[in-house]
Amino acid sequence: MKKILTAVFLTALMLCSCGRVPDRDSLMSVLGAPYEAEAAVTDDGRDYRVTISRDAEGTVRLTFTEPSALSGITYATNGGGSRIVYRDLDIPISAPAGDRVSSGAAVWGRLLSADGEYTVRNSAVNGMKTYTASDGETEYVFDRITRLPVSVKNEKTTIIFTNFRTENDKSSEGGSPDIEGGT
Repeated sequence: MKKILTAVFLTALMLCSCGRVPDRDSLMSVLGAPYEAEAAVTDDGRDYRVTISRDAEGTVRLTFTEPSALSGITYATNGGGSRIVYRDLDIPISAPAGDRVSSGAAVWGRLLSADGEYTVRNSAVNGMKTYTASDGETEYVFDRITRLPVSVKNEKTTIIFTNFRTENDKSSEGGSPDIEGGT
């Protein structure tokens, strides 16, 4: 009996990641998979509320819910380009134009792509244990327990996620994937 308890204890001890941080790819993978979230965004001093989603094809959509003047407008981006969509209106935008919309869209697209080299460290936000991945310009903060994103920020833009849900490929019904989770 002592041998079994010792083996169980040693196995648990070896599996414990006490103080270890996950690698960048395991943290960032949630941003590369389908998800839905609500978010509070501060961009260059302006505040917005948005819903954010990423589909299986890699298109990220930010749909404004506040302020009311922007409610219903969607910014969509993928590897093929970016668009502003509102009802029947679908306008492609390009970063070289230099206007506020296209430069803001390019920043948000980069923030949500999570590409690049990042260092990961243990951190804490408002008493919550977190991991922070940073490339020196952009910081991604993840809940240490759920590994879901809490926030993304750079010098001018901060995105704070709420109700973050990821696609679950193991649907209990055996049907289409479910969206589950949340912070």
